[in-house]
Amino acid sequence: MFRALKIAAIVLVVSGIVNVAWAGVIINYDARTPYYTGGQGALGEGGTTWNNGSSTWSTGLNDLKDSYGNTTVVDVARSGTSNGNGSVATSYTNNLTSSYFYTTNTNGMTVTISSLDNSKVYDLYLYGCQDFSGQGNGTFPRGSTFVVGGVSKQTIGVDTNCAGGTFYLGSTHVVYNSVAPTAGSIVITIKPGAVDGIGFFNGFQLKEVPEPSTIALLAAGLIGLAACAWRIRK
Repeated sequence: MFRALKIAAIVLVVSGIVNVAWAGVIINYDARTPYYTGGQGALGEGGTTWNNGSSTWSTGLNDLKDSYGNTTVVDVARSGTSNGNGSVATSYTNNLTSSYFYTTNTNGMTVTISSLDNSKVYDLYLYGCQDFSGQGNGTFPRGSTFVVGGVSKQTIGVDTNCAGGTFYLGSTHVVYNSVAPTAGSIVITIKPGAVDGIGFFNGFQLKEVPEPSTIALLAAGLIGLAACAWRIRK
């Protein structure tokens, strides 16, 4: 019985180490009201706290909270040309793509995430889809062109995807993996999409990626704990 309790305690310690090692900081950001609540977005992990952007495009937000509500030093600023914003009927409001800013300018809108750690890399989820559901505007595609670090990616969304509350890669959002900040910042440009000359921005998710050294240290610790458990069983 005593051995079993020791092994159970080791399992709990291992689980805690795994969770801490892999739980990189996640920041969720909804661009404007009505705001998305209670969800993890396409990332599907972390907490459900979202930072709420202003309905005025040029207004930034400092000291964003992480997905568990803890205050960080990360800031977001918005610049460039936004031609306006919009949202859908209240029956669709708790949906990240139910509200948006849009641009028809070829130079686009710019979102700058700053005060990041230059020694780390980040996975970046960008949402750009217009939800016309319930407004009688058909089901034609509405998407965006995103540019990060000179790399261009596009969303081509349809109403059924934007309104359903389910996220579809390439339709509701795009993903940039292991993005390295430049001087502590990641700059996102949102340009008109390929279909009708309008680009949309709903928000983003930013996740800190564990460093290879952290993963190696975790592996070494797990091996040591496994050996300890084996000795107890012996």
